[in-house]
Amino acid sequence: MAYISLDLAQKQIRLLHLAPSLDHESRLECSFSLASFDGDVNYEALSYVWGDMTPVKPINLGGKEVLITKNLHSALSHLRYNDRERILWADALCINQSDMVERTHQVSLMSSIYSRANLVVAYLVDAWEGCEVAMDAFRQLGSDDSLHLVKPLTPSLSVHGMGLDSTQLRDHLIQFFRTPWWNRLWTVQEYALAKQVVFQSGSHVVCGQLMLDAEKSIFHHAISYGCCHQLLVDESGNVSLLLECLEILTSMDSIVKHRTARNIIHWISFFASREATDPRDKVYGLLGLAMGNDVGLVEADYSCSLWGVVYAVTVRFIERNQNLDILSYLVGKRSTQLPSFVPDWMNQSNFKMYSMRVDSLPLFSASGNSVAKFKEIASGKLAGTGIIVDTILDHCFSEGTWEEFLENCRLLFEVCQSPGSLYWHTGEQREVAWWLTVCGEMEISFGNTGPRYRRVRDLQGISAFQKWVSWLKTPSPLNKNLYTSDVAAVSTVISSTTYGRCFISTEKGYVGWAPKQCKKGDVVAVLAGGKVPYVLRPEASLNPSEESGDSRKYYSVLGDAYIRGIMDGEVVTELEDRGGNWEEIVLV
Repeated sequence: MAYISLDLAQKQIRLLHLAPSLDHESRLECSFSLASFDGDVNYEALSYVWGDMTPVKPINLGGKEVLITKNLHSALSHLRYNDRERILWADALCINQSDMVERTHQVSLMSSIYSRANLVVAYLVDAWEGCEVAMDAFRQLGSDDSLHLVKPLTPSLSVHGMGLDSTQLRDHLIQFFRTPWWNRLWTVQEYALAKQVVFQSGSHVVCGQLMLDAEKSIFHHAISYGCCHQLLVDESGNVSLLLECLEILTSMDSIVKHRTARNIIHWISFFASREATDPRDKVYGLLGLAMGNDVGLVEADYSCSLWGVVYAVTVRFIERNQNLDILSYLVGKRSTQLPSFVPDWMNQSNFKMYSMRVDSLPLFSASGNSVAKFKEIASGKLAGTGIIVDTILDHCFSEGTWEEFLENCRLLFEVCQSPGSLYWHTGEQREVAWWLTVCGEMEISFGNTGPRYRRVRDLQGISAFQKWVSWLKTPSPLNKNLYTSDVAAVSTVISSTTYGRCFISTEKGYVGWAPKQCKKGDVVAVLAGGKVPYVLRPEASLNPSEESGDSRKYYSVLGDAYIRGIMDGEVVTELEDRGGNWEEIVLV
């Protein structure tokens, strides 16, 4: 297909004019026009899954026959109006995909393309049995939050006579979220940037805001209000599956609510498990969400290698923000092709549990008021300053039940302490130190704007911990009645604190949580610009020779840690009090 070139300096885009038709089976008639974001532009943007890239379906575009993919053809066929043309932006057609310069330029405009569209149409799939039933349930629950989920409570949801206690209705709702659109990377940004979103399957349409309101209503009636809590006692298992599906929508909407409060690294990590045809799009596909210092962090450049993209994002993020927050995103299995300080978003699993932990980073100040001045001294090597606090002596892995794991951790905690009733590094009672370590010194509460975190300075919340222990020790199903909101909050915090970690003790008697791949001989360090401590592995083979006069030591980064007694700049104060200097450290 021959494209008329865009004027890239004028921020031009192509718009697709879709001719009307009463028949979804008739041939698509289309034409292009050019528009510029320097002026007013009226159009709607299509969000869909490309699917099989083979062009097999003919359309008439500007008087010429052009082949397009099956998925795009299906979406356009159902998006046609009966009586007037529809003006759309659809990436596969409106971007000359064979022109790398244009493709790169248009990707850089994605934020504007989706945020300035009058409407974003998320085309899921063609109509399937049950899609209209699912949409009707969303419409009812989203438009009337007084509706109960189950009968005989009144008023209650009734879709073809079914309430949410119907396995069939729940299956239809689950199927709605099982379409590929919900697992693709690009659709995240397309949804989050939209002024308004509608979801469409075939000719069936439901408003995105109604779906959000329906999701809130379901959680309120089933959990918050408790009036429909019997729904949670489910033998089929698909109630929990439905709640998981609804959380997909919640996670996407969290961008709209928290976009200004979170950095671009958070969003890349949070959605890294989603699929992208080009793995570089796991970064490029979310750049439109960048705010503040993150704007222009990198430009979409498809001539750059995959690892080159990820490496550039990491180094520039540290340089721009002068902090080491990105080291808290070193989770899961990582490729050995990458430097240890670079997140591996290509192999990352679900980030949800880690997400709760990184949200609490601003509450800590392990390195005091220092800033990160790590500089690239060679490819894959960052030089900066830090304090090597201590060496790991022992660790305890998660094995068996939660109760057994905590008991083993408690034994390790007691073994490494000096005689007496105090935790020496903080001067607090051991019982207090133990529980504050278990929960990572964090407390969580849930409000309308989502979870809120705060530091726990003492055991004023000891009763909640005691309730949690009682729940833990009571066998199922007897423990169901003990699972109160307090217990749920403690359980959430402890799960977040310990996820992907093991319990450690150090040579000087510090205790805490460290990356589960750590081992005896690894070191706990406070690095300039780091809000929390990190666990490093000495790379002695890389250290310069004594004759070179270079005293810098080389380390690989395993990840961040919670270490009781060094979370608030204590080691920095101690260093300054004795007139010491920060050590030169190289991360590889």
